[in-house]
This record gives sequence, structure tokens and C-alpha cells, in this order.
Amino acid sequence: MATRGEVTPRVSRLIVAITLVGAGCTPSRPADHRVALGAPPPNQALAASGSPAVSSASSAPAAPSISSAHGASAAPESLPPSRPTLAPELVELVLVRALPIERRDNFQPSGLLWHEGKLLTVSDKHENEVFELVIEADRVTVRTYRRFALPPGIVELDLEGLCPDGAGGLLLASEAQVRALRLARDATLSWATPPLERLGAAAGLFALPNAKLEGIARLPDGRIVLAAERSERGLIEIPADGALSRALAWSMPASRFASPPGRSPDFSDLATFDNDLFALVRSAHLVVKLERGTAGWAEGEAWSFRSTENDDRFGYIDRRYGVAEGLALDGNHVYLVFDNNGKGRTAFPDDVRPELLIFERPHR
Repeated sequence: MATRGEVTPRVSRLIVAITLVGAGCTPSRPADHRVALGAPPPNQALAASGSPAVSSASSAPAAPSISSAHGASAAPESLPPSRPTLAPELVELVLVRALPIERRDNFQPSGLLWHEGKLLTVSDKHENEVFELVIEADRVTVRTYRRFALPPGIVELDLEGLCPDGAGGLLLASEAQVRALRLARDATLSWATPPLERLGAAAGLFALPNAKLEGIARLPDGRIVLAAERSERGLIEIPADGALSRALAWSMPASRFASPPGRSPDFSDLATFDNDLFALVRSAHLVVKLERGTAGWAEGEAWSFRSTENDDRFGYIDRRYGVAEGLALDGNHVYLVFDNNGKGRTAFPDDVRPELLIFERPHR
């Protein structure tokens, strides 16, 4: 997660189609956007009850996931519910477990994915590796899922998200290159898109350095959606056939949900499940369902994890901005990964490990 410099969001509503092979941009019609309890020592799980978490157990089979292959998560004991409903279409997520992620080599998770029964992530400090997060009784360990060679002439990718490619491999979002890569099952790496900076910039995206691509998802019909992080945040949609003449970009600087003072709306990851697309809105502590209409994408219902992130047992000392960097879902749970950038937890300042948080998935 890059150091953030906030700017006042410009309320523009623009949908742009661009031919990257041509000489210019062709705008299309504007989009109609709606607008401190005790904690366990470092080697214990961070359970909301203040006691060690129970051991992992297999959950009931999850419904087929679009953003991942069939995979079942651990099914730990549920904790007493917190506030069930904050407001219409804003539900407070109920925390099941909070587990520290054992660090290795400056591991800073960004992006999350259930894929073929494994919880995968990338680190924006590792250029040539996809990691698996292994959920244990009291912690999460990190191991290599797949290593790969960088494309010729490339020394920096700054990976910020991942999703399935529909053929057994993965798509990876590179912030440094502002484009997506395809990591095949045999670890062969290739470009999945050309650079997308000009397409995004034409819609008002990518105005700040280190605030470019921050999530990727593949929809059931094969379309690829990538998230622009902030100032302005937005979405880029590439058709299933890859025809860039029909690629679209939306600026989405305004939100129907309020952010804390000093923050503007952002996207820090994308995930799909049961044919639906979800976005992680780090600045507002939200998981938001995104709905596609004839005019473009808009925010639907949202689930809040604000009370958990602001709880001293799970939150971090530096609270100027949110730290949620990765989102995944299965039939029973919502998974979030916190990238604390090496900062200490409020309850234990010397504990600088990232966290994996597992919530009950709302059903309604």
C-alpha cells in the first residue's frame, strides 16, 4: 500500500471507450452513478473474546465461487454477534477469527483469492511470487504457491491483486506497469492486457503516482474488471474477447456511503462470488456489492467491518487510513487481509505482523 496523499475528490461521472491501437479517444454517454480488552500473546490467535481461537475445522462445502474454484474454508466457532444492522443496506460483519500472519522477507499482502481450495495472495514487495496463506489454529503461515520469471526488461511489477483466468491459471494486476498478467498453471507468465494508463487517464483515473491498479476480477462471461485505487477511484472493464476498442473506464469518485473525515472513497481489491462482484472500500471499512446497469457500475448493499478495524485488539497504531488490502468470499465467510506496512498493533505495539480476519458472510 503506497503512502497516501489525499485530495478532494472531483465529482465527475464519466464512462469512456478507447481504442488503444488508434490515435484518439471516443467518449460515450455519461454513466448514471448513484450517488480495549486484553489480547493474547503474539503466538495466540486474536479472537474477539480475548481467548485463544479454536482449531480449524472443515466447513460445509461452499457454493461454487466465480472468483475461485471450489474451496472450503476453515469453520471456526462463531463469536457473539456485534451490531447486526447499522442502516439500510449497511450490515455489520460478525467476526469469527482474527489471526496474525507470520512475516517473511517483508511480506506485505495485497489482494486475496480462494483458488482450488487454497487461499492465495500476492505481496507488493515481491515481484515474482504468488503465496498461499495456510490457516492454522492460532496463526497463518505463508508459503510459496508459484514462482515465475519476470517478462523481459521488467524489474518491477508491484502486484496488487489476483483472480482466476478461467483456464486453470491466474490473472495478476500490476500497479507499476498498469496492466494485467496471466500466470499459467505451468508458471509461464505473459501479458494479459496492454498498458491501461491512457485508457484510465481519459476517464480521470491514475492522476496520482502509486495509486493505480489495486484489484482484478473475472466475471462469469469472461469480462475482466480492474480497479483504480483512488483520486479518482474507478473501474476498467475489458470484454471477454479482449477487444480494447470496446474497453470501458468509469470514474467513481463519489460514494453513497460516508468515509471518516480526511478520507475519500477508494477501491483496494475486487472479488466475485455467486455471479456477483464485490469491492473492498478500505477508506470506509466496507465490502460493497457492485451492480452493473446499462449506464455502468454502481454501489449496492454494503457490509461494514469498521468496529473490528477500530477495536484495539485488532487495529493498528496508525489509523490515518484503512489497512484492508485483500478480499475473498466463500459460501460461509468473508476474508479480509490487513497490510499494516510494518506498523504495530494498538494492543501490542511490538507485534508488527499483518492479519487475516474471517467474518460470517451475511445471507439475505
